[in-house]
Amino acid sequence: MITRRFTSNILMIIMVPLFFLRAQNYAGVGFGGTDFHIIDAHASPLIFGSLGITPDIQFIHKGENSLQYFEGSYYDNLLSSSSSNFNTQSWGGRLRFSFVQLIANPGILGRALSIYAGGSACTFFTRQDYYYYYKPSAANAVADVSWQWSHSLDISLAAEYDLTDREFLLAQIDMPVVSSISRPQYSPSEDYNYSENVFKIKMFGAAELFPNYFSLDIRLNYQRPLFWNFNMQIGYEFFYSYYNKPSDIKMYMNNFRGGLFYCF
Repeated sequence: MITRRFTSNILMIIMVPLFFLRAQNYAGVGFGGTDFHIIDAHASPLIFGSLGITPDIQFIHKGENSLQYFEGSYYDNLLSSSSSNFNTQSWGGRLRFSFVQLIANPGILGRALSIYAGGSACTFFTRQDYYYYYKPSAANAVADVSWQWSHSLDISLAAEYDLTDREFLLAQIDMPVVSSISRPQYSPSEDYNYSENVFKIKMFGAAELFPNYFSLDIRLNYQRPLFWNFNMQIGYEFFYSYYNKPSDIKMYMNNFRGGLFYCF
């Protein structure tokens, strides 16, 4: 009996700090929906858009005076336009790592508001396969293939508002300063695949400075404890991008996700 009570007390001493220790790392997965729209004059003058899926993985590290963030996301949509005989299969994804340093720490309503500034490295890829409905054969045929592959160094800003331990609001904004943009060309050249009748996708392209390539990525996330060392997260993201070579391509998406995070 004494041995059992002693063992229980030891376990309490070991476990209690685990529940009250302030977490520094948050690793999780999310899933949700995306509202994606694009107009790519290289392929079509039509605006294509629709709802789709967007899973992601995230990792957040909270240092004493810094914040590190990693994200890998994917989206997939079957887009439609105002013309009923055209549709587009669109898919893509992004990898981002950001490091921001604490620059201000004012208090609001008795809670800590931490403001950060720094930079991030980002890779973003999107591809669209344009189809048209061919009535004589009652089937879809490929009309064109287009893509954009960008690598950028961005300015990053973040604001974190702590509510309770492991409960917080986090807002982040990223804009590119220098980028490498790969896009298909108008005329056949060394990057054209004649056997498949498409342009070869190149990982790297033209070097551009802001604002020749412009994008804006805004993320708003709310986390709170769910059970044990796990947090739940709900998040919203707005992304916009514009580039004009070899012709205008504009896109935007609204992403809504829910996620589960392990805190340690």
